Amino acid sequence: MAATGPQLIPLPNIEGPKLDPFVQNIDNHNFVLEKLLGEGCHSAVVLASIDGIQYAVKFFKPEWTREPRFDMYPMEEAYTMNGVAVGGPNPQPPAVMNHLRGQATSFNAECRVYGRLKELGKEQLAVKAHGYLKVVLTREFQEQWETAVVTRYADDQHRLYWINEKRSAAKVLEMEDNPDQPVYAIVKDYIPNHRDTDGDPTREREMKQRQIKHIPQMLRNLHQLHKCGIVVRDLKDQQYFEGQIVDFSHAWTVPHITAPGNDLRPDWAWKSMAAWDLRCFQTDGGQADGGQVDGGQDGGAQVDAGDADPGDVLV
Repeated sequence: MAATGPQLIPLPNIEGPKLDPFVQNIDNHNFVLEKLLGEGCHSAVVLASIDGIQYAVKFFKPEWTREPRFDMYPMEEAYTMNGVAVGGPNPQPPAVMNHLRGQATSFNAECRVYGRLKELGKEQLAVKAHGYLKVVLTREFQEQWETAVVTRYADDQHRLYWINEKRSAAKVLEMEDNPDQPVYAIVKDYIPNHRDTDGDPTREREMKQRQIKHIPQMLRNLHQLHKCGIVVRDLKDQQYFEGQIVDFSHAWTVPHITAPGNDLRPDWAWKSMAAWDLRCFQTDGGQADGGQVDGGQDGGAQVDAGDADPGDVLV
């Protein structure tokens, strides 16, 4: 593996919170990819060992480190400060898009969240991020990737299909046209997937009871994220591992060009996204893989996301 180029600096290189590099040159460390944990629209996550310590390393697809996601679901893009609907696939002026490249691409979005939490001393509100990596897909990397994929699907009855589909890092990271470009990753604490119960009824029941007990703290942490000026924007239960939120690919963090005072969106727009987080928590994120938001009879976790005040969001 290789991390080449000039001295790495905290990213993104714009005004506002930033994430420090994990190391300057990963080649100077014992970096071993162990197991592919999963992949999605923006990234692939691999269990990796760095100098003998296991981490979850989230590799971002380069496309999602360059182009911003500006959709403000559930808002429509047609909303502007003066009420004039602007058509076309990308109605924002170039200056706005330049800001958003630093603020709203998935990699930069996560860097800004973790940078914000660190500067406020609130890192406990999410899984801990230790820094970012810049990696080149060398032959050694590709070989380790294949091993990580085989390990992931070793017990899967359809493993041959999935091994063939996922064995190329360039393919999974959508880099086949330009495999020599660097890929950015964020190094996070590794939390084993509590959903892996192998169908055992006892383990399944214990898992659900344990997750239900996490719900009150999960909701309190979400309120605190809002007070830190962070809106998640796509909250769902898959983003939680043992009560810790691990994914901020769509999150926006102040200072932000769409925040109140920048005349790009109505002042209520940012708070509406905080309210949307709370709604998603109640309908999806707080379900805790089978438990009810109110805790039901299983855990006594009597919480109601509807009690939240989206006005708490810091801008």
